[in-house]
Amino acid sequence: MTIRENANWLRSIFWCCALGLALLAIQNAVSSDHDTGKVIGSILGTLLFGFSGFVFKTHKVVFDLDRRTISLTHKGFRHTAQQTIPFADVEHIVIVKTFHYEEDLLPANRWQERWYLALQCRNEIVTLTHNPSVRKEEASLLAEKLQLILGVEILDSDQESLAMLLKTGKKAEAIALAIRSLGMTVTEASQHVESLR
Repeated sequence: MTIRENANWLRSIFWCCALGLALLAIQNAVSSDHDTGKVIGSILGTLLFGFSGFVFKTHKVVFDLDRRTISLTHKGFRHTAQQTIPFADVEHIVIVKTFHYEEDLLPANRWQERWYLALQCRNEIVTLTHNPSVRKEEASLLAEKLQLILGVEILDSDQESLAMLLKTGKKAEAIALAIRSLGMTVTEASQHVESLR
């Protein structure tokens, strides 16, 4: 079984957009009746898409049933990180609940629930999905498929999510979860999160 996030071809799309905008900027700059606004906009677009291509990362997780290992590969433009985890090291699959702030929505709906999967291993926490799921059903379905492969328990509670967020250094997300899911004030959430550290 393989989990892929962010296809490599997207980097090429970013760079093609940057190239197209760079050519547009040059064309506007050398034309006799050039528009300064278009030149500046094209240059800014070139920088944005070019930078996006450089910082774009892909993630691939492969579950090898023959070797009973999980191989994780994270690729950037120049840097590749690989990690291999034996099935035996995995203790739990955790469905981690977080909240993301969506500025474009109505004020009452701006905090939206998101879910991603992590593995609680003997010596570390391994994040399996970096792009959170919009629907919990997606994360739960994937967790159930992984449970069939790994044979470990699925943990799915607000307290487990809080603990996982703190273990991975996401204190702000842990506080947001305590406020939104546990009905705490900001002060209570901060104190609760500090007590768990």
